Order: sequence, then C-alpha cells, then structure tokens
Amino acid sequence: MSKLKRYSLIGLGIVVFMLVASGYIIHALNVASIRTPEQIKMDERIAKNKALADEKQAEVQKVKDAKDAANLATWKSTKAGQLCAKHPDWSKEDCDSLASNKIKLGMTYDMLVYLRGKADHVNPSNYGNGTMYQYCWDDYTPDCFYDKDGDGTVDAYN
Repeated sequence: MSKLKRYSLIGLGIVVFMLVASGYIIHALNVASIRTPEQIKMDERIAKNKALADEKQAEVQKVKDAKDAANLATWKSTKAGQLCAKHPDWSKEDCDSLASNKIKLGMTYDMLVYLRGKADHVNPSNYGNGTMYQYCWDDYTPDCFYDKDGDGTVDAYN
C-alpha cells in the first residue's frame, strides 16, 4: 500500500472518529437538557415558594421599618431626642447619656458644659507633648476632667 493511501485512510479514520465523537457529545447535551414533567413541576414549585418567601420577607421588613420609624418619632420627643436635634453632631448614645446626667469618658467639653455650665477653672499645660487641658467645677463631683491629648474629649476625670 502506498504512503498516500495509508495517510488517506488514517485521515479518513480520524474524520470518522471526530464525527462519531461530536455526535455523541451533541446527543449527550440534548439528553441533559430534556427535563421530565416532574422536574418541570418541581422547578415551578421551587420558583413559587421562593416568590412567596421573598414576599413574606418584604412584609416583615416593611413592618420592622414602620416600627423603627415609630420608635424614632417617640425618641425624638424625649429629652434626649430634643437634645440631639439641637446638637446633630452628637450621637444618639451621647444624647441618651446626657439626658440621664451620666458622665463618661469620650465626652466633649461641650457636653460637659451642657451638663454643668462653663468650667470654673480651665488649666492648659504644655510639657513638650502638646497642650493638655484640665477642666474643673467647684461644686460638682467628679470635679475635674482631663483632655490629655488635646483632641477635645475627656480622657480621665476625678
């Protein structure tokens, strides 16, 4: 047999193999995409249940949002809410603490002034690390508050 015939037969064999293989692959893909009526019904039930769950979640969120809005409206009418309306840069937690006359670290000097009025003594000091402040009230306990790093917030008190 000549070389040309041999190569032609090999080439023909490769072409036949490729056609058979591609036909098998196409058949496998078609079989995989065919869904039974049970699968179709199951997919429809899953989609319906998902839609119902999404609708229920939306209702729950709507009720929660309405409740949050009502709570916020109620809070805004309290002493703390009115205080925050006057001082929008203060947090809700800060306003709640101030309305309850609670002192805590991290308060600003303005918050202390709200609670006590202006300090009787303001003592700045600078020992080379920047200005530190001591704010003192004569008729209150605790009587002195310290801003050790000059950031305008209370770092300690006694």
